[in-house]
Amino acid sequence: MAGLPADVTKHALSFLAVTDVPSGAALCKAWSAAARARELWLALCEARWPSTASGALRQAVLRRGPRKYYRQHASALRGTTPQPLLDLDDHLIQLELSQNGRVICSVAQELRDVMRRNCRHNSLDTGGFRAGLIFENLRARIDTSTDNYFPPGLLTISYVVIRKSDGRVAPLVPADALDMWSGSYHDGKVAAY
Repeated sequence: MAGLPADVTKHALSFLAVTDVPSGAALCKAWSAAARARELWLALCEARWPSTASGALRQAVLRRGPRKYYRQHASALRGTTPQPLLDLDDHLIQLELSQNGRVICSVAQELRDVMRRNCRHNSLDTGGFRAGLIFENLRARIDTSTDNYFPPGLLTISYVVIRKSDGRVAPLVPADALDMWSGSYHDGKVAAY
């Protein structure tokens, strides 16, 4: 195993589940070095969160280091990191829709571009308006074949905040099931958040 070229070793490790990379690293020194390689973790980030492939989010990932970014983002999705203080110019927000554990929509935008005051809300205690986030023109293919209702079962939504200056990640709210209050209906179409 130690005789394989470094790029072949990294490519082989990229086929492993992230939880199995440490086992691959334990094989020998060459595999251990490949398991820490920036390129491997960048590829793993891009596979898990497609929105990390370009733009300001990619720059944040590179500043933080792909391995650290992956670990912190995964931790944030489990709700084990504290929420950050926000400077709107230094933060991105990533929205991710998943169905049955498979990502069907992943988008990162500048926090300043999605934060809004006076979002319509179906609550009498707020007068019908409250501060919130608005992501516009999102598209995702959702499987409704089992019951033909929206939202179908096991559809989850999560938001994480990413600091651009150092790539730190924290959950904005815990990942939760998408329900009828997560969007509004217009002419038979769903506009989620």
